[in-house]
Amino acid sequence: MCCSRRLSCGLALSALLIGSPIGSLKASAGDLLSSMTGPVYQDSIVIGEILSQTDEQLVFESNRVLLGDRTPTQITITDYTPSQAEALSSGDFAVLSLVQVDRSRLYSMSHPAFKVSSPEPSEAKIIAGPLLDGDRIAYNWFINSCGAESDFAFDYSGEVGIVFVRRKSGLSAIARRSVDTSDASWERIAEPPDCKPERFSWWQSLLRRLSW
Repeated sequence: MCCSRRLSCGLALSALLIGSPIGSLKASAGDLLSSMTGPVYQDSIVIGEILSQTDEQLVFESNRVLLGDRTPTQITITDYTPSQAEALSSGDFAVLSLVQVDRSRLYSMSHPAFKVSSPEPSEAKIIAGPLLDGDRIAYNWFINSCGAESDFAFDYSGEVGIVFVRRKSGLSAIARRSVDTSDASWERIAEPPDCKPERFSWWQSLLRRLSW
């Protein structure tokens, strides 16, 4: 199923590039960014606050589910590596990719955590995490849109690098920077959509699990 899905995505991207007026568009989202914004490698992506942390477990208070299944307000994470949580301390705000352990109330981390500036998705800015440059800009957009927008593409072929979000209407540029200056910072040139109320249903969760 996973290979079939990736093949379909690759064919769709090829068709887009052939027919796109942006002929210099080079790549869709990278493997890590794609896996961190999709439902395949985690049950839920949540934003909230670290309540406590030891070498054996991390207790987290969820403020909002950005992607996937509903979670308890207080989450106990018992399976993670030190590198996945190395930037975090009690009282920090974070975005976590979680997998439920054996249908229990315990969770594991599927990706390294992102330390952010706020538990409110629309206000959060990434402080620390594994993604860099355009990928980090895109993931911050994913967070700020409350997970509503997760399909990104990049153009690094010209003098200006551009990050795009892909919508039904086509590609929309969301950030840019000069690629010929090593210390150039990214400039956001658009704003993400407002967050919509969370909606969960048992059949959506079931269909999502069956699609694996």
